[in-house]
Amino acid sequence: MNIDAWQAIAKSMGKTVVDQWDPTMTFLKNSKFFTEQQDKFARGLYTLLSHEGVHPLIAEKEFARLLRNMVIEYGLMFLTMLEKKGIRI
Repeated sequence: MNIDAWQAIAKSMGKTVVDQWDPTMTFLKNSKFFTEQQDKFARGLYTLLSHEGVHPLIAEKEFARLLRNMVIEYGLMFLTMLEKKGIRI
């Protein structure tokens, strides 16, 4: 979702699009679409979901439900923030 947002924003700004997670997050923070804390939260959530040591936890129902809900709430927060800045994806 973040990469899709970055592509839409970059296109409207006439910027080059890189289809990668880290440059996307850096752009969103440097362009004031994210605060420092929001950037840390998004990176932390991404790290948690992609870290190999967490994969056994994801198999357990409780952790899978928790992580699913965190991703849904993050997505809602992110899209709401963009909408308030006049950006629709």
